[in-house]
Amino acid sequence: MVATQESKRIIKPEERAACIAGAVTFKEYKGILEETGFRDIKALDETDPINEEMMSRSLQVKSIARMAQKPS
Repeated sequence: MVATQESKRIIKPEERAACIAGAVTFKEYKGILEETGFRDIKALDETDPINEEMMSRSLQVKSIARMAQKPS
């Protein structure tokens, strides 16, 4: 799960209960992957059904699938 917006200070109780409070954006996540040595980060899928549910509940996160290589 990644955030669809920059971090916010006020966290809704349902966000905390759904374990999505504090999610980072994909840009931040990609930076973390790059800092730890992953390269060739590619988008695979953002069509998980949970995304529609998250948006309908006004939760600012989505499920993504990415692939990356870590050179040996």
